[in-house]
Amino acid sequence: MGRGGTTSLAYVRLGLDRPLPLPPGRNVIAAGPSGAKPDRATGVERSEGGADVLEFEIPDPADPGRGAPRKRKRRAPDPAGTQFVVTLVRASEPLDPRRAGAVLEGWRRDPDEAGQWVGAALAAVNAAVRAHRLVQRDPYAIEVTLDDVLWGVVGHAPADVVGGGGIGEQIDALGNRRRRESSSQRARPGEVTGLALTGGLALLEGEELISFAAREANHGRLHSAAAALEAGRGLLATELDPRAADWLSRVQAPHGADATALLKVAEGLQDVVDHWRSGMDANEAPDVVRAGETVDPSRPSAPLRAAESDGSRR
Repeated sequence: MGRGGTTSLAYVRLGLDRPLPLPPGRNVIAAGPSGAKPDRATGVERSEGGADVLEFEIPDPADPGRGAPRKRKRRAPDPAGTQFVVTLVRASEPLDPRRAGAVLEGWRRDPDEAGQWVGAALAAVNAAVRAHRLVQRDPYAIEVTLDDVLWGVVGHAPADVVGGGGIGEQIDALGNRRRRESSSQRARPGEVTGLALTGGLALLEGEELISFAAREANHGRLHSAAAALEAGRGLLATELDPRAADWLSRVQAPHGADATALLKVAEGLQDVVDHWRSGMDANEAPDVVRAGETVDPSRPSAPLRAAESDGSRR
């Protein structure tokens, strides 16, 4: 890599609306052969060549430009509601300054390409979150998704500016994907939340496992997703009316199912729960088994009931 004045580095910055249990600082993502010298441009000592850099920040609204060198472009305060900032620097592929503008224009013309950078940053962050969850035995450390992203930009700047925490020319990386509420706004109690808090809505343990399985499938962990689906299905069979067992048996993942198939199974199992929760008759719920057959109209039409702890039915 050349010196900071002769190369530019592309980067993506994401502002999240919830904090993460990750310490602020720079982390190296090995992306090439070993044996390279420490990277002076990013300020990170490393033994891996062609490495990218993932930086975590906790916003300081009082001083967004703290520690900035004289040549650094001072950042504006992060948007309100920003709880955590992630920056992925593509240090492994420095840009010739003469083509950096063309790269930015390419992102502007093709929002999907800019979106791929957002996806890459989320994948890197989630690898760190998962490492924390497993090593620190912290089951409440949950991966981030696009719904957690309050804002995002892609851009490029001279390597020494990026190394000093500065910014360069950049554009919105989210495009028209969403203009959304923050997590605090989404958490306002509505009808469903209010029912749960007053005890008017039964929340099932099997449903928790199905939700966990969907998350695992979304993150490509197919074996754990399949195991969680099977466990969740078995647990739901004990929590719901015995007549639900037939519906549950129809919604199974084939051996070696991919993520799409596993998510369809999770959706089918959630449909069974939704049907039970609605109190609808079996004959009136064609949406219950999206992954399989139509409900047998000859079955009794009484709504499903949840099991009490002593095995009786409510």
